[in-house]
Amino acid sequence: MVTTTATRLKATRLTWDRVDLTEGTITLDRSMAKTRQRRIVKWPENAIAWLLKKCWWIPWGDDLYQFENIRTRLKERIRARVIRWLGHIVTYIPGEHALAREWYATGAAFHECLCYASNTVALRPPRPKAGSTLVIQVDNSAYARNNHMNAMDRIQRSRQGQTTRIR
Repeated sequence: MVTTTATRLKATRLTWDRVDLTEGTITLDRSMAKTRQRRIVKWPENAIAWLLKKCWWIPWGDDLYQFENIRTRLKERIRARVIRWLGHIVTYIPGEHALAREWYATGAAFHECLCYASNTVALRPPRPKAGSTLVIQVDNSAYARNNHMNAMDRIQRSRQGQTTRIR
């Protein structure tokens, strides 16, 4: 890459809204282009890979599991190109990192996050008052793999006096 004063000035005026990572392009306004015409510059794929190696992905909820949904096939092909080159994945569950590596052929490093207070401190539930209602939050994701119905069945058996261990 040739470094000139003009090139450095152009680079300082670039903002992320002009960069399209999925297409691998940078849009230059007329004021930025040497020819004073709007230009769309295509990056070589290795430049995008270099940039994505510096990016961190924090999958949340159904982010990772869209891979299994055939209805989003086109979107998933675009996501797969991006995720493959990511340098870092941040999640509390090592298994999610392993799935991302397997499904997207990514070499992204695993970084454990502490997304819930229960991961850092021992929280003791308050003692219920007589006549109060017990409220249990199972999960905030509607994804089928979370086995919500299994958890509800265990809670129901527990209320009927059957011993069960809920993890």
